[in-house]
Amino acid sequence: MGYIVGKKEMKMDSQPNFDDIVQVCLLYGKILQESNATSDMINANIHKIINHLNIENNELSTFNAETSFVIINRHDNTVKMIPVEKSGYNFEKILRVERVLDDFLANKMDTQSFLNELRVINQKNYSFPEKTRIISAALVCGGMNVIMNGLNWNFFTTFFLGIIGYWSYLKIKETTKINIFSILSYSTIICFFIVCLVKVHVVSEPYSILFSCIMPLLPGTTFVNAIRAMMDGDYLTGMIQSMDAFSTALMLGLPVAIIFSSVL
Repeated sequence: MGYIVGKKEMKMDSQPNFDDIVQVCLLYGKILQESNATSDMINANIHKIINHLNIENNELSTFNAETSFVIINRHDNTVKMIPVEKSGYNFEKILRVERVLDDFLANKMDTQSFLNELRVINQKNYSFPEKTRIISAALVCGGMNVIMNGLNWNFFTTFFLGIIGYWSYLKIKETTKINIFSILSYSTIICFFIVCLVKVHVVSEPYSILFSCIMPLLPGTTFVNAIRAMMDGDYLTGMIQSMDAFSTALMLGLPVAIIFSSVL
């Protein structure tokens, strides 16, 4: 039995073994989780892969942890996991993975080819250059200040503080590999510079500048995804994402509460 692609007839690959299927699902889940795809999207697409390979849905369970993607085989209770080393919104990678998945579901590639394509996508970096990300974060900071106070000199102050803060955040994150510590350092650096500018009478509205500068790291989307996961019945993933959003907000607010309350 075969299928037609263009004018060539290609044969279906033999049914892959169970370990190969698990490897495909693990890598697929890892890529999407690192790209901050929603848990319901990840689970729904993995079920499509399982159904396409004639595996019953109740044989495998998926779990999105903060630092790993987990698959549990319900028949023998074996657990397979793959580490999730970083996370950030990467719509280009999500789009490429979805295109490969569509080709696989349309029988345009076999399981091994699908796995190889996932490995290629996983190894490539589709993110914007560092300078572009820093300038974009600074524009978000300055734009928020314009929304609150209108266009004035505070825009330039907020813009340059955004550059300094976000550059420091990326460098500290790259060095320590600890996102929470990087967020805490970002907020501390921003607060320190704002206090210094207030003391030399350069800034007269420190709180609006502060609120504008923390905008790039606010965990609003993570919190929304947590609520969505819990509404879909994925309570464990929702709780983990809620704790992630809460810890991010805490790291942003802790230096503000300590430095501003004691100095200003």
